[in-house]
Amino acid sequence: MRDTLDEQPLEEPAAARDQSQSRDVQRGPFGYETTASGASIVESLGDGGVAADDFEVQQQLGQLSWVTEKPQENLLQLNRPASSARTAILLFLAHFFSRQAYQGVVKVLLKEYLPGATAVAVNEVQTMTHLQELPQSTWQAANAPVSAIQPYVPLLGHFRSAPSTQGRRLMAAMAEEDNNSKEQALWLVYKWEGLQPLSLYAAAAQPGPRPGLGRFGLPWGASKEDPEDTALRARCTMVRTIVQGSIAALAHCHDRDTVHGSLGAGSILLSTFDDTRSDSLIVKLDNFGFARQYSSVDPQADEHWPLFPAPLSVGMDSPSALGTREDLQALGLVVLELVFAALAEGKGATASALQRLLVDVFASDITAFRKYCLNESDWTIPCVLLDEFNGAGWQLVQDLMQGTRRARDLQQNAFCCL
Repeated sequence: MRDTLDEQPLEEPAAARDQSQSRDVQRGPFGYETTASGASIVESLGDGGVAADDFEVQQQLGQLSWVTEKPQENLLQLNRPASSARTAILLFLAHFFSRQAYQGVVKVLLKEYLPGATAVAVNEVQTMTHLQELPQSTWQAANAPVSAIQPYVPLLGHFRSAPSTQGRRLMAAMAEEDNNSKEQALWLVYKWEGLQPLSLYAAAAQPGPRPGLGRFGLPWGASKEDPEDTALRARCTMVRTIVQGSIAALAHCHDRDTVHGSLGAGSILLSTFDDTRSDSLIVKLDNFGFARQYSSVDPQADEHWPLFPAPLSVGMDSPSALGTREDLQALGLVVLELVFAALAEGKGATASALQRLLVDVFASDITAFRKYCLNESDWTIPCVLLDEFNGAGWQLVQDLMQGTRRARDLQQNAFCCL
């Protein structure tokens, strides 16, 4: 990979290691404990269809961290557990070179999983290849228009290579951890679709009137409504469209026996932030590193069981049912945060603050929670939107937080019917 990785010897493949050591616990440079057998599963992923030399990194786009909590040693202490964030994924915009005639350079997204987070990367590859097949032609898939048929960004391939320069800096900065500079990183290649996370939507500036339209963005000759009312109506429609698309995307995954496992505003991607273009909005899910696949197959019968085994799909308290419920509850908090952050007149509440109110203060009593919200002057507009269609918005939030109904069924809620 040009301008990113130094040529250096790599440690021998895990498959060639002494089998007697396959269950030894290893701690990666970011504190994520795995077993030696996990490295062999990386090998079992097989050919990812691409190689490091096929890409040229253009710029780093960002990085992802996971927050881990350490419980208090003294059980009598009432303080919250100590938490720490460790960066384990780096995001890059890169150019892909197919080296075939008449196939030009095309943009792709690279996700570099640093050593120590390899197990999560493997799980993401396994999940994505369960939801979709790797393309036969990487270039054609990377060059295809954005599609809403599959509500997730297509995985184009994967490869193993030395960590990037930026990754090695992060690893070196964590001197207290066991750092093996020769260990390979797992790189995942995704189609570049220019999507942006929902977490940035509420604060994004809305564009002004488009060329060819009237002063307030209305066609010439249209009724001259109050521009603020027009903008608010478009905002409300956009919020409902985002909710509709998010539930549909989650239903798509659940219908394919997959739970996301870490759903949040940063894992929901939007094709546009423009409220006037809600009719063309595409919503997709991202970050499947903690996803789970569930089935009725006994994992003990499969000797090639993955790092994160698929829990049995039996009963309301089965791992699959619990995982589905957690997805729905997480989406319920995302919906609440979206509505209040996008429509509140003052500073919108965060998901954690809303969760504390709804779950801790009001014991998930949506009626009591609604009464509290109605008394907050800055929250009038969000409450009005949730009150529409005989309180369909509140009912949707309640159903999501209960987590007992299928995501597919929740699409019939009037709040989602546009």
